[in-house]
Amino acid sequence: MECIEAIKERRSVRRFNVTPVGKEIVDELLGLAQMAPSAGNLQARDFIVVTN
Repeated sequence: MECIEAIKERRSVRRFNVTPVGKEIVDELLGLAQMAPSAGNLQARDFIVVTN
């Protein structure tokens, strides 16, 4: 998805599906989030996964 498309198609979510997300998907998303750049390469972030 191109950046402009992502901006145009952005939406707010007010209702969530109760179907649990698989552990494999959560692990993959966490791995991708850890690769995201940070200001000044400070890497000052924590991820908290709530499963219940």
